[in-house]
Amino acid sequence: MKHLLIALLLWSNTLIYASSLEKVHGWSQLEWVFQNSSDYKRFKADKVATKAPLAGVHVDKDNTLYVSVPRWMDKNVPSTLNKIVFVKEKPLLLPYPNAWMNSLNNPDGLRNVLGFTIDKKQRMWILDKGDVAGETDTPDNAQKIVIYDMLKQKVIQTFIIDDSLADRDKSFLNDITVDTENDIAYISDSGIKSAPDNDTGILIYNMNTNTAKRVLHRHPSTKNNPKVKLIANGEEVFKNKPFQVGINGIAVTDDGKTLYWSKTTGDHFYSIETAVLKNFDTHKEQIEDAVKDLGTFGGNSDGITVDRYNNVYITDLTHNRIVKYTPHTKTYSTLVQDERLIWPDTLSFSSDGWLYFTVNRLHQAFVGSIDYTQKKDHFEIWRVKP
Repeated sequence: MKHLLIALLLWSNTLIYASSLEKVHGWSQLEWVFQNSSDYKRFKADKVATKAPLAGVHVDKDNTLYVSVPRWMDKNVPSTLNKIVFVKEKPLLLPYPNAWMNSLNNPDGLRNVLGFTIDKKQRMWILDKGDVAGETDTPDNAQKIVIYDMLKQKVIQTFIIDDSLADRDKSFLNDITVDTENDIAYISDSGIKSAPDNDTGILIYNMNTNTAKRVLHRHPSTKNNPKVKLIANGEEVFKNKPFQVGINGIAVTDDGKTLYWSKTTGDHFYSIETAVLKNFDTHKEQIEDAVKDLGTFGGNSDGITVDRYNNVYITDLTHNRIVKYTPHTKTYSTLVQDERLIWPDTLSFSSDGWLYFTVNRLHQAFVGSIDYTQKKDHFEIWRVKP
């Protein structure tokens, strides 16, 4: 009865519309543009995957948008990492940093990017999952972190994520967040390949020492909760075969002192002081004891971020909204709620204070219920001013 009352309150109240909420771009199906004809031919652009859902979005210092399009449904996605450009005022996806870097024929290229981020030094930290739709095995050295200097326009470091850090047959490297001052990245491993008993955890990568460590492996704070149903837009996702996703969204505060994360198949929110994570000699038990359960915000999530005041923003798939967590008061509030926000995914602040996020109807894309011939936007980028 308690849960029914909560649900009724959430849905009976007037939806909360932020006056600044606006749709920035939308596509019925994603469209690419190439720098030259050879790139076009290399990617067989006449056979480009149409069933390719938009995933992450991030913004550089000039407020240019970059998006990831994972190759998890079709390997024919021409580029898994892209910059949004305009041709005759139409937003198109341009392979970033270039087409060859996104080619599956490039042994050092980007194979399947979901999570990436841009730090305060204008370095793009790219998380390559390595696996590609239609391939039985993930190649050696395919799971990796690529750090790209956007100002110098070159790769400055690559780190191979081996099976001791994330077993390629069990892992699902999902999202990445960066402590810019200390050059430390935190990565969420949702463990989807090992569902329903997911091998979940957090990877810590130190750029300066080029070393990494896995923590909170299968810990309750990162583990999927089979008792929690994944609800998106009021509908149960994969009702006959429940979708099991562990830790997903992950974000570190601007001062690098606190790490937050959420789960998709789960409804609780967690944090930890990063002091125990930065020291790779910290014992497992000490790390586990430092985890704080911040309670539930009311739904399933697929992305979080932190503003410069250390407030945390969380996507709520269940109720088509963005939730704000205020650490000072330890309270949750609704930033914006709108029935058009069907599977809000990934959150990123621009330099002028806008909070960008994607809306990708991911549950519909996965089950094949999207009609791509319809002249309506299935994949969108939105923004709101908190």
